[in-house]
Amino acid sequence: MRTKKELKIQICEAFNERLSAEGFKFRKWDTTCHRKEDADITYLITLYFYSSLDYYGLDIICTINFNCLVSLEKELCNETKLRGGVTGRTLKMMVPYQKTELGKNKFYTSDSEEEFNRKVDLIVEGIHKYGIPYLNMMSEKECTLQQMEKEGLYTYPQLLPLAYLLWCKDKKRCLDAAKDVLNFYAQYGTDTNEQYKEYYSFYERLKQFAEEYQE
Repeated sequence: MRTKKELKIQICEAFNERLSAEGFKFRKWDTTCHRKEDADITYLITLYFYSSLDYYGLDIICTINFNCLVSLEKELCNETKLRGGVTGRTLKMMVPYQKTELGKNKFYTSDSEEEFNRKVDLIVEGIHKYGIPYLNMMSEKECTLQQMEKEGLYTYPQLLPLAYLLWCKDKKRCLDAAKDVLNFYAQYGTDTNEQYKEYYSFYERLKQFAEEYQE
């Protein structure tokens, strides 16, 4: 029987092996497999662990990252650390529907090697069936923009205005959206409201960038 620590290591190694065949590289620090599609687009498949006494449950988070958009967000927010992907989806049941007898992706310390590998293979099958097609669809900027708009401006207070500028070439729409966010934060005060202060700094940098932006 494995310890829980050994189980988590085995899960990570298994997905590293399976997904490396698809060109993904595994990052230990955030248990994410990433694949660069082109100069601007990166696919991210994150293993999100939750646990109980004798098992690890596993959710799969599929995220697309438009590198230019995220890098500009980082620059205008005056940050040194990237915020992560642009938009994504948690696929809690990656096992294809007709094969859900294994439960919700739970790996037990007592699983036999055969049972362990069967679970991994089914989840990888689900990634191929649902996860990668989702990422392929979201690689179209129009689809990602629609998803961001559906989730809302306050979910993507920096990225959505920037998408209007870089992808739609619409400076007015960009600045109007950012102004809406600024006004929203202003409802809760301006002098001591850290969210307002941070967003105001972003907004001022965004205005300057938009004025100088050339298509």
